[in-house]
Amino acid sequence: MVGEEMNKLLCAVGLLGLLSLSQNVFAVRFEDVSTYLTSVSKAGNRLVAVGEHGKVLLSEDNGKHWQSVEGGVTNTLTAVRFFDDREGFALGHGGTILKTSDGGQTWRTVLQGAQVAELTREAAARISSDSQLGHKASELELYAQRLDKSEASDPLFDILFFGTNKILVVGAYGMVLRSDDGGDTWQVWMAHVENPQESHLYAIAQAGDAIYLAGEQGYLARSLDQGRTFLKLKTDVGSSFFTLQVDNQGKILAAGLQGILVLTVNQGGSWTRLDTGQIGTLIDSEKDDRGRIYFADLNGRLTRLVGNTLTPVQNADLPLSAFVIDSEGAFVIVGASGIKRITVDKEISTGGAGHEAL
Repeated sequence: MVGEEMNKLLCAVGLLGLLSLSQNVFAVRFEDVSTYLTSVSKAGNRLVAVGEHGKVLLSEDNGKHWQSVEGGVTNTLTAVRFFDDREGFALGHGGTILKTSDGGQTWRTVLQGAQVAELTREAAARISSDSQLGHKASELELYAQRLDKSEASDPLFDILFFGTNKILVVGAYGMVLRSDDGGDTWQVWMAHVENPQESHLYAIAQAGDAIYLAGEQGYLARSLDQGRTFLKLKTDVGSSFFTLQVDNQGKILAAGLQGILVLTVNQGGSWTRLDTGQIGTLIDSEKDDRGRIYFADLNGRLTRLVGNTLTPVQNADLPLSAFVIDSEGAFVIVGASGIKRITVDKEISTGGAGHEAL
C-alpha cells in the first residue's frame, strides 16, 4: 500500500507525475514528437491538444496534421475542454485558467498564480459570519498562506460547464473554483464542498440534476443543488479515481488507480465495483456518438464497456494521458510521446484497428 505522503505526492502532479517527462521539442510527425501532451478535446470539427510548457496544438483534419498556436503561458497545461465549437478553457499548473472564444485559435488568461491566493482570502472573508460555514474561514486563511509561501498555486485538473454561464473547476488539495459569468470572474468554492482531508480532485461530471466529484483515495462527492454544496459519498474503495463518465441511462462510472471501476445507479447512494480484469490505471474515458463508453489506461490500452465488462479494443503502444474520439470514429491519443491516431472497426470495435503515426 502506498503511504499517505507518497500518495499525496503522486496525486499532486496528477496525470503528469505518473509518467516520465520528455524533452521540450515538437515536430509534426509522430516519431519526432517529444512534447508531453496531457489533454485533447473537440471544438466542433477541430481538435485541440495541450501539454507541458503551455503548448497548444490545433488540428483541422481529425488529428492527421497539427499546428502550434500561442497559449500565452509557460505553465504545464493539464486539461482542455470546450462548451461548444468556439468557447473553451485550458487548465494548468500555477492555478492557470485560459479562455478561448474562437475555437482555440487565440487564448487569454483569466486566472493565474497569486490571484488564487487572493480569491481564497476573499472566500474566507465572505463566509466568516456565516452560521454554517464560518468555521471554515480559518482553514481558507491557512490555505491562502500556504499558496503565498509556495509563490504559486496548485494544478487544476478538470472543468464542468452547466446551467447558464456556470462553471466549476477542480484541482489539487481540494481546490474548487466557481464562475457564474462564463469564466470571466471566479470564486474559491472549497468551503461549500465536504472534503475534510483536502483530497485532490481529478474529475467532475454532471448526470441529470446531480454533479459529481472524484478524487484521490476513493473520494467521491455529489451536489443536488446546482453545485452550491457538495456532500461526500460513502464508498468502500481506497483507490484514487481519475475519470468520471455517465452513460445514456444516467448511470455514473468512476475509474482510476490499478483498474478500479465502480458504478452507481442511484445517484451515489451505493456503489458496485466491477471486475474489469485490469491492473493498469484507468486514466481517461470518452463516450461516442452512439453512447458507447471507452476507457484508456496509462499504458495505452483502450477498452469498451460492454454490460459490466471492459472489452479490449486496441493497444495504442505508447504511454497515454488522454484521448478523444474524432468525427470519423477514430481514437486520437495524446501522451508523453506526442500524438497517435488509431482507426477501429466501427461495428466490431475489437481488433481490426489501424494506426496513423502523426
